[in-house]
Amino acid sequence: MKKVSVLSVFLTLPLIFFPYLLIVAHASIFLSTKVSFIEYFYEKVLKNNGLLMLPILLVLLLLVAFCLTLFTLICAKRRVSAHSVTKTMLWVKIAMLPGYILNLLAALVMFITIFTIPFSFIIAFFDGLLLIVSFIPMIYALVTAAKQKQLRIAEALTYAVLQFVPLAEWISDGVLCGVLKKRSRKASASQSTEVSEPVAVPEPETAPEPAPEPAPEPAPEPDLDAEAVPTPAQTEE
Repeated sequence: MKKVSVLSVFLTLPLIFFPYLLIVAHASIFLSTKVSFIEYFYEKVLKNNGLLMLPILLVLLLLVAFCLTLFTLICAKRRVSAHSVTKTMLWVKIAMLPGYILNLLAALVMFITIFTIPFSFIIAFFDGLLLIVSFIPMIYALVTAAKQKQLRIAEALTYAVLQFVPLAEWISDGVLCGVLKKRSRKASASQSTEVSEPVAVPEPETAPEPAPEPAPEPAPEPDLDAEAVPTPAQTEE
């Protein structure tokens, strides 16, 4: 099984940047009257309507889903190992973890006052969609691990459920990465042991030797002592 290529890793960058973009989008609502370029964006693009930010974020989230789907298809075509995909997604989620935590804290703060409660639901909505989208590559990893007998069906389903639990998916991905690494090494070690063991080759059965052919009888030697046959000339004499 191969490892994730460097070029395909670039397809995961939109997933890393999306939580931070979500923070900027919500912060810009409160900074629209204090920062000039944000004020210009709200007046010219959003027409002073912050709700128009929602379709823009949805389109960007669809772009993230498209990139992750393409990443998964490339891994499936190259037959990348489940451990390599899980390890890549673990590092991606670690990179986006600070943004995810900041979004969670922002949602909790906005839930305090009645005027900012809708923003809390918006953040929770996009965070939930982000969990679903980030699960796309893990479908390939879990299915591949189950097919290769590195995970039992019950284990694969447990890890799949944990992918949708906020903050628990980071822990489950770390545990899954360690489990797949250990079991893949064990499987490769057992295969190398089987190859290194000498295989007894049965000796070919010796065919019975053919019976020796009898020696040909020698031709009779001419009798030199026998009387010569008289010729016609000798008879006339």
